[in-house]
Amino acid sequence: MTTQNRYQWRRDKDGMGVWDHRGKVAVAGFGHSPVDRRWDETSMDKTLGAYSMLACELAMEDAGVTPDQIDGVICCQSHIAGGAGGTSSNWAPRSYFDSPYDSEWGLTLVNAEWLVKTMELPNVKYTPSNVPAIGEMMGLAAQSVADGLCTTCLVIYPTGNLQGRYRRGGENAEDYAKGARQWTVPWGNHGGNDFINIFPHNQYCLKYGGTHDDLAPFVINQHRNGLLTPWGFNASNGIDQLTVEDYVSSRYILNPLRLWDCDRPVNASAAYLFTTAERARDMKQPPVYVLNHSQH
Repeated sequence: MTTQNRYQWRRDKDGMGVWDHRGKVAVAGFGHSPVDRRWDETSMDKTLGAYSMLACELAMEDAGVTPDQIDGVICCQSHIAGGAGGTSSNWAPRSYFDSPYDSEWGLTLVNAEWLVKTMELPNVKYTPSNVPAIGEMMGLAAQSVADGLCTTCLVIYPTGNLQGRYRRGGENAEDYAKGARQWTVPWGNHGGNDFINIFPHNQYCLKYGGTHDDLAPFVINQHRNGLLTPWGFNASNGIDQLTVEDYVSSRYILNPLRLWDCDRPVNASAAYLFTTAERARDMKQPPVYVLNHSQH
């Protein structure tokens, strides 16, 4: 297996025009595990590793390929665990069973190497490191297939959650707030919601008028769309459709950010099968062609 640490795959400059490989790469399979609120710290068939393997198996079955046909595995390592910022027990005494499970791999941590070994994928030659999260990893997969680094690639996004440990790894587990973090950490874990969402929206309201609660229709529609996904957490757990009253009366997380502005941490994994457009034509499902990708 080889990794690509300095692979310049991003299309992150102005004026790049139409992607050279437009329509030459396709998504040919998809698999998703069940979605739990948290791992129960007991069931070995519900660990992040077990769910990631299940998602990969379902994606291969969906596309009609066999394990020996997989030659690339791209797995996001920012799965809310370990040094990436999350739930693994590295920062505190382990709350679940001891040896022989003396490693977090397969329990709260998953990467490409672990999946290749555990799933016995014999022909994998491409397992890049430093894989970005969610949207951007799709760009990495598309470019990797287009550049010939692999031809049939599993792309996995695992997201774990343990009680009381969400985003408590990495810098958030340190005893001291260093550097610029001293101005934010004493007030809690700051991330995308406040710096990316709250401040720009607050500036919009100051300039053009309106309030944060004007976002209610957007949030309610997102919630409605989520309920259309039968394997999603809300739909599979009987959670009712959000209302305007639910939204505007929910507690503040960081004023004006409300509870329903935030996502719900879960324990689940999803996998996609990327391949060349030529190969995709012979697979089970109608291919979804990649026309372009850009920086997240």
